[in-house]
Amino acid sequence: MHVLLADDHDLVRDGLCALVQAIFSHASVSEAGSYAEVLAFANRTPQPDLILLDLNMPGMRMSGDRNGMTGMQAIVRAFAGVPVLIVSGISDAATVAAARRMGARGFVPKTSGVKVLGDAMRRVLAGDVVYPASADSGAAFWLSLAAMVPCASHDPLGIVSPRESTVLQLVTQGLTNKEIALQ
Repeated sequence: MHVLLADDHDLVRDGLCALVQAIFSHASVSEAGSYAEVLAFANRTPQPDLILLDLNMPGMRMSGDRNGMTGMQAIVRAFAGVPVLIVSGISDAATVAAARRMGARGFVPKTSGVKVLGDAMRRVLAGDVVYPASADSGAAFWLSLAAMVPCASHDPLGIVSPRESTVLQLVTQGLTNKEIALQ
């Protein structure tokens, strides 16, 4: 088995490499520290069996992209058929939902433990789709509400204030709490 680790931090790549080799004793590992380095592997053979991808690497954000989704989607396309498991410090509900929509097979926040990541790797390699439980809970409700209620004037029930509507719209755009507070 071959795993491509894509993260711009050497310490994280070293830790992920040790974890992959501890879980899959016969695994070989390649490393990339940027979007360009990941794409350089696309034309090599053999292709990896799994890609562990950080969203916040040099080159991942393109033309107004706030969270690396454009780069992630290009990587998913370049490695057609290879499961991409996002391992990222950017784990807000909008980013997780966008990763799912754009073809990532799973998402593990960097705040997760080693067991969670190990289980996610095994499940993705077995063909499962793996996302945090929180992505399927309350956040999904608020994101769907934001999509249904674009502004307070279109809220026939009067349950969302103008500021709440604005905040919901900003959340769906992937802004952080700090960025929303400054709006």
